[in-house]
Order: sequence, then structure tokens, then C-alpha cells
Amino acid sequence: VNSKNNHLSHIVLVEEKNNSLFLDDLFHNYEKYPYLEKVFDSSNKNFTNKIIILEINYPIFEKMSL
Repeated sequence: VNSKNNHLSHIVLVEEKNNSLFLDDLFHNYEKYPYLEKVFDSSNKNFTNKIIILEINYPIFEKMSL
């Protein structure tokens, strides 16, 4: 699936409730992926649930795929 062509631009993650081990790991370790930039963190807003939103930087992702 080509996410860029399907206009996927962001990933929304909730702490420990993503129904995927990969997404749960991504929530805690997104820094390992230089093409993902955290654009929202609920801990900065005093939300009850911990939520982060990551933006996908496709130019960086594409450079890494070469």
C-alpha cells in the first residue's frame, strides 16, 4: 500500500491501546524513525489520556528507502 498516494499524512497513537505491538512500540520509540515528527502531545495539554500525533515526512522517508 502506498500511503503517500492514499494521502496518509499523520499517525495518531494512544498509549498502550493501539491494538498493535508495532504501534505501541512506535508510541514509545518514534524517535528511532527520523521521518516521523511529533506534532501533538497530549501531555502538554493536561489530557487524561496520553495521545501523540506523528506527521510523516515523505521526502526523508523516500531518501531512506533508496
